Amino acid sequence: MSAIPLTAVLVMVFLLELANGRSVSPGNTNTSSGNQTDMNVGCSPAFQLANTTSMCHRFYNHSMSLCNRSIAPDTPLYANMAEQIIREYKLKSIRIKPEYFRNSLPNPATLLRKRCFQIIQDMYCHYYFPRCDTSSGNPQPQAICREACEILNFMCKPAWLQLMHTYPGVTWYAQDEIGERMHEHETLKSHTQKNILMKCSGLPRMDGPKIPECYIPKDLLYDKTMIEIGNGTSQDCYYGNGFAYRGNVSRTHSGYECQSWSEQCPHRHLRTPEKYKELIGADNACRNPGHQAPSGPWCYTTNPLVRWEYCNITKCPQAHLQNVSQMTIKAINNVIPSKIKNPMQHGIKKTNSGPH
Repeated sequence: MSAIPLTAVLVMVFLLELANGRSVSPGNTNTSSGNQTDMNVGCSPAFQLANTTSMCHRFYNHSMSLCNRSIAPDTPLYANMAEQIIREYKLKSIRIKPEYFRNSLPNPATLLRKRCFQIIQDMYCHYYFPRCDTSSGNPQPQAICREACEILNFMCKPAWLQLMHTYPGVTWYAQDEIGERMHEHETLKSHTQKNILMKCSGLPRMDGPKIPECYIPKDLLYDKTMIEIGNGTSQDCYYGNGFAYRGNVSRTHSGYECQSWSEQCPHRHLRTPEKYKELIGADNACRNPGHQAPSGPWCYTTNPLVRWEYCNITKCPQAHLQNVSQMTIKAINNVIPSKIKNPMQHGIKKTNSGPH
């Protein structure tokens, strides 16, 4: 079974664009999905709005993409039209060695646990079609968070290995490129020790609102450290990484006043109440939306020279956790799911990075 030549795919997609009456030349994209440009009167932005014409592009073929459920149609992408076409081709291509050819293959969604398949697809889509982050004056691609990569390999590697065992000789082009490859003379046992679904080395750690902020699926965020203590929140101190803090402190440890989460000046950002339910009604109070900062509640500051800082909030004493199970305590203090008994053997290191 031979694959359609890439040049033919390029021509077909080009003709499809023309048939749909769409422009095929790169242009400025709608950045309304998170990269708001509205500024408060009298506010001095930390960065002048970047010229995104040559760097940020619209999702040209969103309606027919495998990623149309993972990425919104108005998301600015750090990939031009030609790059998008090639990457879409990779997502839709499989390689089959002749000696293993079968007339039909079942739908991949039936081979993996549904949740795992959705997470793999979502992360591969964000890997190939990264958001164009315009928070600073220099547009940059949004990388996958290393924690997300590590969770992906831990959670879904067993299901993927079963797939490899059931269908030897069948390779998904995207997985072969994004994950760690199996070398020609390598044993299966040796290969299973690798990060076969996605290479994690070089990916950035979750480190607060660093520019650009890395990507981790919300399913993984709320799955790993959701806290159930009393009513699930704390007002005067914080547990774990501060995700459940709902108090009113609105100054950083250096004394800077916090910028409202709904405002985009002086600092442009993606963490808005529309995207993170824990920010609804927060105004400019300190929070840790999406667990992104490892060391407690934080906020963007109203100082154009200081993007963000942790807030002057104390950690709840251990005595407050006496009625909480050990499993919950483990969950709120770990970045990776508590079922990983020895994080170091999976290449996971605990970090306490400071503000950037």
